[in-house]
Amino acid sequence: MIDQKYPKSNRILKKKEFEVLLNRGIKIAAYPFLGVYAWTEGICGLQIAISVKKKIFKRAVKRNKIKRRIREIFRKNKHAFPSNIQTQNLKLLIVYISKKVESFEIFEKAFLELITILNEKYRQD
Repeated sequence: MIDQKYPKSNRILKKKEFEVLLNRGIKIAAYPFLGVYAWTEGICGLQIAISVKKKIFKRAVKRNKIKRRIREIFRKNKHAFPSNIQTQNLKLLIVYISKKVESFEIFEKAFLELITILNEKYRQD
């Protein structure tokens, strides 16, 4: 059975970790997402953070809806990350860049595209 949990160990919680991503991170895009990733030191495995800009979506209800969808897609599709990436120390920030709330199918397709791009970048390094 595939593990479909989203524990705290899969989340980026510390401000320092966000700063590392923003300063040293490499950007990749798959509309409606912008991904910023970095390989780090330690034994944490795959971790993600989700950001939806308040400037674009004024109401917290919409921002939270988008974040819930992204978390759900990550939870259901984290097995799509290659096992070599899951065991490495990858930190991924997912920024939602669209000005409207897209459908769940578009979210999922874009997320899988991000995973594919990450896998290609990992093979190049």
